[in-house]
Amino acid sequence: MTSRLLMGIAVLSGITTLILYFVNLQLGLDVRALLVEWVSILAAMALLLGVINLVAVHLRKVGTQAKGWMYSLILFVSFLVVLSLGIVKLAVPANPIGRDGVNFAFNYIQAPVEAALAALLGVVLIVAGARLIYRRRNWGAVFFVLIAAMLLVGVAPLNNLSFMQGLSQWIMQVPAAGGARGILLGIALGVLTTGLRVIMGADRPYGE
Repeated sequence: MTSRLLMGIAVLSGITTLILYFVNLQLGLDVRALLVEWVSILAAMALLLGVINLVAVHLRKVGTQAKGWMYSLILFVSFLVVLSLGIVKLAVPANPIGRDGVNFAFNYIQAPVEAALAALLGVVLIVAGARLIYRRRNWGAVFFVLIAAMLLVGVAPLNNLSFMQGLSQWIMQVPAAGGARGILLGIALGVLTTGLRVIMGADRPYGE
């Protein structure tokens, strides 16, 4: 009974939202905006539950001193500090501590870490390509390594290799952008198919 009720709510909500996108009436716009607002609230609650679960998992790891518990402790302390700064920023907008603290955490901690990980990604690609050539030794692996090397040389600050920079930009703007758009198109089609299957009752993720 509960499963059928959940399926009915999901199907009715999906069909109603889909139909209201094609109805140009004020009442339809209001109902659609209300449904989208409910979805946003549910997504925010799901995100909050995810954060609580993350904190609980790492606190349990710190309490039992499992392997890597120091990293869990650093994560928990960082979470508390940034959360406190964010609350101060929202509660007292005129207070520079919250605003400057959040900006400092983003500009001088998160951004450099992301840049370092992005730099490591290039090295990982080269190493992965070299291992691929060692194991398979085909033209696809060689082509992969050559493209990765050209991209690394192209983004390096070398004045004597300006043509490589142009080639690197062309690779990122034409073939890479085309591949990324193809991936996004595939994701959109997958989301559309999944949504239609949920609306028709073929998939029931809410009942699992």
